[in-house]
This record gives sequence, C-alpha cells and structure tokens, in this order.
Amino acid sequence: MKLKNVLTVVIFLFFGFLLFYKLGDNYLSNWDEAWYADIGRSMVRTGNLFTPLFNQETFFEKPPLYYWLLFGFFNIFGINEFAARFPSAIAALGTGILVFLLGQQLFKRDIAIASVLVLASTIGFLYRSRTGNLDSVLSFFILATIYSFFMRWYLLMGLSIALAFLTKGFIAYLFPTLAILYFILRREKEIFNKKFIQGILLGIFIPSVWVVLNIFLNGDDFTFQFFHNQTEKFSETIS
Repeated sequence: MKLKNVLTVVIFLFFGFLLFYKLGDNYLSNWDEAWYADIGRSMVRTGNLFTPLFNQETFFEKPPLYYWLLFGFFNIFGINEFAARFPSAIAALGTGILVFLLGQQLFKRDIAIASVLVLASTIGFLYRSRTGNLDSVLSFFILATIYSFFMRWYLLMGLSIALAFLTKGFIAYLFPTLAILYFILRREKEIFNKKFIQGILLGIFIPSVWVVLNIFLNGDDFTFQFFHNQTEKFSETIS
C-alpha cells in the first residue's frame, strides 16, 4: 500500500476518533440538542412522523429529517445521548470524505489530505459535529450538492438539495441558485442540460410534497410556524 494511502486511512481513523470518542458521555446541552432529542423521543413514543412534538406542543419550526434520523437511531441504540448525537457525528465523517474527494478531483491527493486535516482540526466544526444539531447534517448535504454538481451527477444533486431542505429549509437552495446564475452569466449551455433541469426539479418536488402533505395534515399550525421561522431566519441572516 502506498504511503499516501496509509496516511489517508490513518487521518480518517483519527478523524473518526475525534468525532465518536465518548460521544454519549455528557448530558445533552440546553437548547438545540435537548429540543431535537426530545422531539425524536416523542416520535418514538407516538409513532407519528409527521407531527413533531416538543413539550406536548407541535413544533414545525424546522423540517423533519433530523427527527426522522433520531427516530431510527433511538430504535437501534435506545433513547440516550449517544443516539441523539450519532446523526451529527456520522454526517461530519461523511463531510470529511466529501472534502477529500472534492479536493482530489479539483487538485490532487496532497491538497485533499491537507483539507481533511484542516477540517478535523477546526474546533467549531468538531464541537457542532459532536452535539445533536442540524448543522452537521446540513453541511453534509450541501457539500454533497456541490460535489454532485461538480461531477455532473445532476439527479444526485437534486436529491441532495431535497435532503438539505428537509434538514433545515430554504437555505438548501442557496447553492443551486448560485449555480444557475453562474451558468447564466457565463452563457453556459449546461443550464439547458436535461439532467440538470431534472435535478433542480427533483430538489423542488420532494420538499413540495412534504410541505403540501403537512398543510393537509396540520393546517395553519404548520403553515404559520414553518414559514414564519424560515422568513425570520432569512431576514436575520441578511441583517
């Protein structure tokens, strides 16, 4: 085995160690991870995957993908801190793999290895990845969108967009919008590529089905909470 291959394996083993070592030893922190874990626990108890509950009240401020992941992992590992954080940690490891693959495609193996080392040594990234929150999963799907776009795997790009939306909402459409503007400004014919158009439509269709289904099932309660939260966050980001 070549030295660079050995180094790559060692780096990812170390990266995994940083992400998973004693992952469930600490109590859940206030706010995000405690909220989301409680919503996932409620889904396990009620079996209702379409009406998230927090403190026995409906909670539609965020899309449901992370809660669905918690539902699955709580059923596998039990309702505990490790299971509550596992989706974030495994998504962070996937992000590291995508960083490596993208670095290798755009540049070369040395750059890819250095990029993973930078990511693995970023304290903020590690902290968020070891807590039960949406950001790590969102980062994975956004990077999957970028990587799929670069590789011209447009249907996979569309699926990644949809899953990013189901993780945290309209922020998922930031990169696709930039990609379309890039094609327009450069007058790239790729914007008319059938697969690219299908990918964009897929990224819109899947979330739209979820939105329509929730409006049907939960009515004004869903509409107000979800869209108010999304527009509020957008205005705060712009500010």
